[in-house]
Amino acid sequence: MGEMHMHQDYAILKRQDNIDAYFKDIEKIYVSNGWGSSYPEGLLRQMFSASYYLLATTTSGAVGFLRGFTDGAMVTHLSEIVVDPGLQRRGIGRLLMQKFLQDIGHTTIYAEALNPQAALLLERHGFGESRNLRVYSRTKTLG
Repeated sequence: MGEMHMHQDYAILKRQDNIDAYFKDIEKIYVSNGWGSSYPEGLLRQMFSASYYLLATTTSGAVGFLRGFTDGAMVTHLSEIVVDPGLQRRGIGRLLMQKFLQDIGHTTIYAEALNPQAALLLERHGFGESRNLRVYSRTKTLG
């Protein structure tokens, strides 16, 4: 098992740790935040195996996570920070961001803020709005 980082009541699991036991918790966190209605285990395994991630856990299960993509040297894309709605504003997102910046802060990090709370969290950790950057997206196609 990989190095587990403890902070108060939360343990932070990293990519090298086995998180299979937490997939139901992760699905619940996504759905309770309004991000879809279901995340089958196979989909979650694919999502997390292809990315850098941190998973905040307690003795009762997963309470939040951060996912991103990085080459580890130059560029990182922060995809999401998601915390159980009942546990938001208790420092879990801040803890995940601090650990993320310890691991990946030597790279240029790109992130999108989908709501004012996300923008505030990013700004509190040194991110600024890029006036010259345009964000493009493409919806996945079925079939």
